Amino acid sequence: MIQLIPRFFDVNEGTILVDGHPVYDYNLKALRAKIGYIPQKAVLFSGSIRENLQYGDKTASDESLWEALRIAEAADFVRELPEQLDTVLSEGGSNLSGGQKQRLAIARALVRKPEIYILMTVSPPWITRQMRGCGRILRQRPAISWS
Repeated sequence: MIQLIPRFFDVNEGTILVDGHPVYDYNLKALRAKIGYIPQKAVLFSGSIRENLQYGDKTASDESLWEALRIAEAADFVRELPEQLDTVLSEGGSNLSGGQKQRLAIARALVRKPEIYILMTVSPPWITRQMRGCGRILRQRPAISWS
């Protein structure tokens, strides 16, 4: 179901609507730009935390990055790192815990400020608390959660 919204697959019957319009009416790039996807297994890139967060918005200010980190409950652990936003991540973020990686993936989606959030979660207790913390943001935009 989740893969139908960004049109990774097309429906055989029925219609998927975004903003009241069938998804197949959208240019693929424009449609996918509306979506912030938070995968079940966080994907981080080699490079700095800043570069990972700015992946979806290269112009995001430090203030925007810290706000997204705060909402995703990641600001405290990033502040404790010697280089903070400029801390270089190992490939796949192997120098972070699973929870830290997930929080950074959530923050990256928040930085983009998409119109739609798609959350693929395994629902450990901290993610439930975290999503409540993101509630202000998520209430302003459609969010689809899939466990």
